[in-house]
Amino acid sequence: MLVEAIYPTRFDAAQYDHLLAKGFFRGASMMYKTQLLCIGNKVSSVINIRLPLENHEFSKSQRRLKSKVEKRFRIKVHPYYTNKEHDRLYHTFKQKFRGFLYPDIESFLSLGSPFAFTIFNTHIIEIFDGDKLIGFSLFDFGAKACAGLLAVYDLDYAKYSLGKYTLLKEIEIAKYEGYDFYYPGYILNNDKTFDYKVCVGNVEKLNWNIGWQHTENLRQGDYLSDEIEAKTNTALAFIKANGFEGKLFYYPNFSLGYLMNIPRVFTFPVYIQLFNSGISGDIYLYYDHFKKEYVLGSFQIISVFPRSERLEISDEYLNSTELDLNIKENIQVFCRTADLNEIKDVLELFQPPFE
Repeated sequence: MLVEAIYPTRFDAAQYDHLLAKGFFRGASMMYKTQLLCIGNKVSSVINIRLPLENHEFSKSQRRLKSKVEKRFRIKVHPYYTNKEHDRLYHTFKQKFRGFLYPDIESFLSLGSPFAFTIFNTHIIEIFDGDKLIGFSLFDFGAKACAGLLAVYDLDYAKYSLGKYTLLKEIEIAKYEGYDFYYPGYILNNDKTFDYKVCVGNVEKLNWNIGWQHTENLRQGDYLSDEIEAKTNTALAFIKANGFEGKLFYYPNFSLGYLMNIPRVFTFPVYIQLFNSGISGDIYLYYDHFKKEYVLGSFQIISVFPRSERLEISDEYLNSTELDLNIKENIQVFCRTADLNEIKDVLELFQPPFE
């Protein structure tokens, strides 16, 4: 399955470890697993990473960074608690993020769920300059695994690398407590946004077909996102070469059909909208990577992206002309084939005759 979600209702540390090892990561009150993400104008494959702690040693530069921060600032570590200063710092820092944003830390951890603060063992590292909070990070404890969730810092203190520091501090705590693994989250195959996470040490990467390994057998071009992008770009070039107008849209809400189990919701991360096909309605063409086929069909909007006090959208997403944030429903499939020439034949059937 492309996307999976589990909604726990009670704390189970061993189950939390098990889900982390299967490639799940925490998203508010659920555990979430996905092979793909739409971040900006691209589809990316998700590569889960983890750090084995048994023989881990900090590098000289990491020890130097930890020492510099701890000599200069005051550090506190304790179970998470709600604090307006956390939200104040997060409010300015979240401008660095792209996509769908939580308005505050409580929403980030729970999204309104009454269970979230009892089903996860969440702790916080706080960094103070005197009495001023200048950074913090959130992380969860399982039974023998620890997972980083979020790092936030005052942008005026960027030169101190406080985000990297909290990563290292979380690892130090996990080692002290005798944990086996630290999970910093994931990286992407074609986007360097999260590559700073691999600086923690000799990380393992999760291959969904093989399991955890230190070496990555897949090369650029071999990932699922590479296949989808290549096939979609081929289709777009083909239809334009044959006199049809089309525009490529990225669809970050593709996961909703999996998460909410809504029948007929469009569940693919990118599509081409056709404008002069001769067919009435919103016509799309997309690549079905499950069946290795192109699909020509029609859809309609079932919901303009729901605005919520618990979820915001970054300016980059709101202003993008390449992202479709509305929720789409499949209406009809006209053709499903591995041969684009068959797509062309169907489109030509709907073309009005020349006068």
